[in-house]
Amino acid sequence: MLGLDYYEATLCRKCGHALHESTDPEHDPDNPAGSHRYKAEDPTECFACKTLLRSEKKWAKENQDLAPALIHTVALVERPKRRQRRG
Repeated sequence: MLGLDYYEATLCRKCGHALHESTDPEHDPDNPAGSHRYKAEDPTECFACKTLLRSEKKWAKENQDLAPALIHTVALVERPKRRQRRG
């Protein structure tokens, strides 16, 4: 556990990159003489987060006084089968 604590202490709390790299002036995007720079990648849509956000918005609308105290969770479940239309 101490090893994990030490390792996590070496990471940026926001982006998760190693602090020895992410704080190196050679990697500063505003340093034209730097050897490297960080480049933002296209975002990835997380469908679990999307579902959580919808749940939070729905409950906040319906239960304004309780919304801040609610803990939202999601689970991956099988999609219900659709009924086939008859011609």
